[in-house]
Amino acid sequence: MNTHGAYISEAESLRFADKDGIESLIQQWFRSDSLGLTFPGVLEDLFETDTGRRRANRLYLRGTAALLFYLVFLLADYYMVPDIFRSALVVRFGIVLPLSIVAILYLSRNPSPFKREVATVFIFLIAVLSLIYLFFISRHQYASSYHLGLILILVFANQVTRLRFYYALALSFLTLAAYCIFLLLHPLIPGGIKIHNTLFLGATAVMSLISNYSLEKEIRINYLLALQEKIKILDLSDRNKLLHEISRIDPLTGIPNRRHLEIYLDTLQQSSSLNRLAIILIDLDFFKKYNDYYGHQQGDNCLQKVVSGIKQELRNGADLFARYGGEEFIVVLPDLGIHEARSVALRLCERTEKLAMPHEAAPAPGLVTISCGVASAERPFSAGFKDLVRRADQAMYRAKSEGRNRVME
Repeated sequence: MNTHGAYISEAESLRFADKDGIESLIQQWFRSDSLGLTFPGVLEDLFETDTGRRRANRLYLRGTAALLFYLVFLLADYYMVPDIFRSALVVRFGIVLPLSIVAILYLSRNPSPFKREVATVFIFLIAVLSLIYLFFISRHQYASSYHLGLILILVFANQVTRLRFYYALALSFLTLAAYCIFLLLHPLIPGGIKIHNTLFLGATAVMSLISNYSLEKEIRINYLLALQEKIKILDLSDRNKLLHEISRIDPLTGIPNRRHLEIYLDTLQQSSSLNRLAIILIDLDFFKKYNDYYGHQQGDNCLQKVVSGIKQELRNGADLFARYGGEEFIVVLPDLGIHEARSVALRLCERTEKLAMPHEAAPAPGLVTISCGVASAERPFSAGFKDLVRRADQAMYRAKSEGRNRVME
């Protein structure tokens, strides 16, 4: 059975976007206990996507090996049918060899499943027809044993090369049909030998087909079991990813939490392209009084509205906005200096005030406002980012102590 590692790439995840649907098809196929060897719809597509290139490469190598074996048997021609040795030389090297090379090279291009299997059947079929032709034109006493070559071809095609079952069935049928026609037309072979050889070749075809069917069935079953394992790994990966995201997202506001902030700052600290960094620390003015006066539900609504308003003033994908704790928030502004950061903070104050949320519990009743502390640093950030956060925090407390609804550095 194929085994798969626990790591699943994003591209792999996209292939299994409908994991439940694929799992349902797999279960249906197992429950049906079908004798067929073709999967329904998307399962067959996945099977070919996962195995097609590898199979084309294997058929290319097996086809090459089969051709070499076929050419080596020119030596047998010298002893078995010496009366037509020159014809055998022409047929094997002048006809079968170039045609087989074309088919083998075609396999190296990874053609579609149908063309791939037909090309492989073609390699074996021209070998079959060439042997039957040489058998037919020879009048040597050993020629009656020449049919053994057909047995080797069927065994190699059906069991060593492992043609897909339906193509193996077609090759076996065509081989038997061509051989029977040849026997009917050959005037010198006794009837008993004709029957014996036909039964012998037919039995070989049937037994090799049974083996071929069992092998392909097992390969397909193992593929589905491996596919189920992949889907389970993807489900687990999705759950772990969700849990990971949840652990770094504030559930109330939907923005990153303090844990995410710390990881983000550690990442920035290691960045060689970062030259400046500014931080804004934000506190909702008199929020505890607001919560006590309006209730926790209204307090939560207030936080969500303030967060939504602030997000609209920030650069998408560039700035990090996170909940720092309680009613405190933090904005990380990469590549901005103190003056730009102060301008951003002033916009945040204005945006919050424009939300026009009444705050009757404040010492001077009015609207919900925020106080901001701003700090910045430049490379090489010798004091570290934690010191930068500390300075922004101190600036924020100065803003609160000097009247709130303002920005301090």
